[in-house]
Amino acid sequence: MKFAGTLLMVEDVQNAKEFYENVMGQKLLYDFGACQQFESGLSLQAKHTWQMITGINADALQPGGDCMELYFEADDFDAFLEKLKAQTVRYVHHVAEYEWGQRSIAFYDPDGYIIDVGESMESTAKRLIDQGMTQEQIAQKMDCSIEYVKEWLK
Repeated sequence: MKFAGTLLMVEDVQNAKEFYENVMGQKLLYDFGACQQFESGLSLQAKHTWQMITGINADALQPGGDCMELYFEADDFDAFLEKLKAQTVRYVHHVAEYEWGQRSIAFYDPDGYIIDVGESMESTAKRLIDQGMTQEQIAQKMDCSIEYVKEWLK
């Protein structure tokens, strides 16, 4: 058995599809009307179809929630931030830099699901080297092997 992906129940399939295509850069694989599947494994399911499939009362179905997130990584984190500025989103948090050097930003999609976009580890290592850190210092800061750092910096 293999994991096939993540399916999100959404109120407005077209609005959600456009958000994931235009803001998150996802490429549509299949358009089944009430269900949209992206190449990444993410799928969107219309609330009315979700209710039919699960048998759960539609009034009890609430999209979103703060107990899970969709995590993406951006090789060009700064370019993504510029793209995000053009959107109207509600933020969980603005750009934060963690102790291991990686930056991230978190916000809600149109249905209230948390999206966290992190700077890729490769990009983080390259940014830190550009800031004057040695490979050894980066490995220590990122709590990883020097081999990982060397691979990321290729």
